[in-house]
Amino acid sequence: EELLDTRLTERHFPDGTNEQLLDQWRTETPLVDEVSLWRGKTIFYVKGSGTLPVEQNHAPTTPKSTTPRKVGPTGNRVRKIVEICSFTLAMTAAALASTTIPWTAMTPISIEQGFDLLTETGRQNAEDYLRKEKPDLIVAEWMCDPFSQMQNVNIGKGGLTSERILEKRQKHSKLVNWIARQERWQRNRNGHWLGEQPERCGSWSLGATQEMQRENWNTVFDMCNEDAAGLKDPPTGRPIRKRTKLNHSSGVLHRRFSKLLCPGHKDHRHIEGSTKIKLPDGSWKTINTSVFAGWYTPKFCRNIVDAFEEEFRLEEAAKQHADKFQHCLLYTSPSP
Repeated sequence: EELLDTRLTERHFPDGTNEQLLDQWRTETPLVDEVSLWRGKTIFYVKGSGTLPVEQNHAPTTPKSTTPRKVGPTGNRVRKIVEICSFTLAMTAAALASTTIPWTAMTPISIEQGFDLLTETGRQNAEDYLRKEKPDLIVAEWMCDPFSQMQNVNIGKGGLTSERILEKRQKHSKLVNWIARQERWQRNRNGHWLGEQPERCGSWSLGATQEMQRENWNTVFDMCNEDAAGLKDPPTGRPIRKRTKLNHSSGVLHRRFSKLLCPGHKDHRHIEGSTKIKLPDGSWKTINTSVFAGWYTPKFCRNIVDAFEEEFRLEEAAKQHADKFQHCLLYTSPSP
């Protein structure tokens, strides 16, 4: 059956409220608020037959073992990707849509899949899962809000608000510490890694993130740059200037992104207040601009995946060259 672009997502929130969202899941940014704790189901539509008989339920599930690594139809080894703290799977979708290197997707490590990374049990379960599956690429997008510049202002006001923010930072610092350990594990086994946060996010100043910043590439660019992500305000088309920092293992990515700053837009849309996104039925839905700006654009995801694919190709070519050189040494070295 041919899977159509339209899907319906039912969201059920802890306070008993619920809502339905309709979006074009292949081509649009998913209409999901990543900071809301929710449960529900997604119904994918199939050409000529209403809906699929099997729905995708967003309840905690046991991670399923993915396809074993093997050689794909193009002769390239199948690569395995996993996303941490992001269940929208925008990066994974871009990888699976690739026509150059075959990919397989792991279950995302997020609370929607049963991994509560703010608990010791959730972190241990996630770590066991990573050790079992051994992904080729880890993409991590931990929560910025507890460490944002605005929260520094709120802490300065003192009182109960300050206490709540500091408590939240303490909880999320444990999560960042855990992510840093996964980055080290991935680096030590020569796997690839990508971590993303706004350039001025306070999490980059935490002790836990210093090693990854010393050992990896650190690439700063502007999401409004058309060659990078092309982030724009949907109702007005005005570019949204969001300077982002990538911590990663790809020299190819650094070379491609390091100069992609704002080209000089004179009328930026600031990340404040609310904006609107257009639904498939033509209506508009209001959301926080900060939430929208935190979503990855399809162009950004394609560019990231393409950079890592080039990295994989270069590594494979270097390995083949080294193997041939070693073979020559075996047959040309003089006898003792």
